[in-house]
Amino acid sequence: YRRGGYNGLPFGGEEDYRWEILRRGTLGGWWTLLTNKFILGVFNLVFISLFQNLLLLYIASPSVVAWSMAMKRTHCDNDEGVQNLSSLNALDGIAATIFLFALCIECMADNQQ
Repeated sequence: YRRGGYNGLPFGGEEDYRWEILRRGTLGGWWTLLTNKFILGVFNLVFISLFQNLLLLYIASPSVVAWSMAMKRTHCDNDEGVQNLSSLNALDGIAATIFLFALCIECMADNQQ
């Protein structure tokens, strides 16, 4: 069982408890604007639908740069204008290790919810 998720088949979860807090307006301040259903819908459209998709795009953009550089290296007839592009090195290993460490921390934090 995990907190959050969706109601109904096949999900069988419950809504995240923070949404109810926002709908009741118990946080005060600017958050009380979200008690209005129209403003909450606009917030969902702008923040949830658009902004989070942009974040996902920015997360994936380094892989697009790496792919385009790899394609540039394989499709070049000569090496003019191509910087030293080699295979994986120590910096790639460090980046992968940091990523895996952060992923493990995120997974543990998700289960502590």
